[in-house]
Amino acid sequence: MNGIDISSYQTGINLEKVPGDFVIIKATEGTNYVNPACNDQYMSAKKSGKKIGLYHFASTGSTAEEQANYFVDNVKNYLIEDHSLAFLDWEAQAVTMGANWAKTFLDTVSKRISATPMIYMSKSITNAFDWTNVSKTYALWGAQYATMAPQLGYNKKPWSDDNMWGAWGTPSIFQYSSSGKLSGWDGPLDLNMAYFDRKTWDKFTNLNK
Repeated sequence: MNGIDISSYQTGINLEKVPGDFVIIKATEGTNYVNPACNDQYMSAKKSGKKIGLYHFASTGSTAEEQANYFVDNVKNYLIEDHSLAFLDWEAQAVTMGANWAKTFLDTVSKRISATPMIYMSKSITNAFDWTNVSKTYALWGAQYATMAPQLGYNKKPWSDDNMWGAWGTPSIFQYSSSGKLSGWDGPLDLNMAYFDRKTWDKFTNLNK
């Protein structure tokens, strides 16, 4: 499946006009930020018929439990009632907090929504820490770019180097560009490929188990 991920930078996007099978939307960051465009983007995604994910951008300054609960408290209806897929965005300064912090966040979210979230990180981070205890339960949304040049449309065979993705071996979703160009939106978009189908997406959200 092909898809994009978006944040407040894509405020006003009409997801009925942008091609793709899924969209992953930034919902929260830390314990004091909610994407002001999240609700409109979610409703646009729902109207488009795309599979939907919501992510939390981890930050320093508060515990894993506090951030997990803040994330769920703000979008629990989307995650539980609408069966959207939950993600932890693990990059920037957050990586200094270590794999155990990330696992605690994922465990907390999983318990609250009775579903299995995923974790996002760059390929370099998958190999910089021991993710064995995380990879046993939580699938990887991994990122690596061949180029920063504009990517016109989705790529059926996106490039990745020959290195393994740490404890995961391979990602379940691959973000291969941050400069994608798709019809229906004038600005750059993150392009992704999910190596599974819509039914498997539903299984991650505890739908139809």
